[in-house]
Amino acid sequence: MSKIKWSIGGALLALALATSGCGGKEAASPEAAGQPEPAKQEEPVTLKFYTQTAMTADDFEQYVNRFVKRNFRM
Repeated sequence: MSKIKWSIGGALLALALATSGCGGKEAASPEAAGQPEPAKQEEPVTLKFYTQTAMTADDFEQYVNRFVKRNFRM
């Protein structure tokens, strides 16, 4: 009988832990709190890439750079 109680208790504990992350509060936006949204500043960003193989400038353009430019409209 004790084994069944431990099994049920363990299952309930696992269920409680699995669902505990689902009940979080939604973050309030600054507009909802009556505060103006801070202005976004456009600053240059430096991206550094690491590859395990040698990558030429042509390879970089073909596999990385054109997609970054397209997504960020540079």
